[in-house]
Amino acid sequence: MADETITSANSVFTLIIPGVYPNGVQLQGYSAESAWQSDAQEQTESMIGVDGQKASGWVPAIIAQTISLLANSTSRAVINALARARVVQITVDQVDRSV
Repeated sequence: MADETITSANSVFTLIIPGVYPNGVQLQGYSAESAWQSDAQEQTESMIGVDGQKASGWVPAIIAQTISLLANSTSRAVINALARARVVQITVDQVDRSV
């Protein structure tokens, strides 16, 4: 069986955040172990109708990811900008709903 281990020694992680980093920003100094991870995803849905015809398709979904940075990572500012943008978005959403 082939080795399916991903070696991240020369990896690049580009984070795209609409409205904050729309062209993407490369993260620097992410952790050597568990650099990033996400939960298992249901990517397709298939069913067979009563007439025996099968229908399949891709299921769009928001994928939660965990990114682990080293303590001295220069990308902490990127994550802080994301957190600030998210706080602003939540505040704006709450104001819009109260009108």
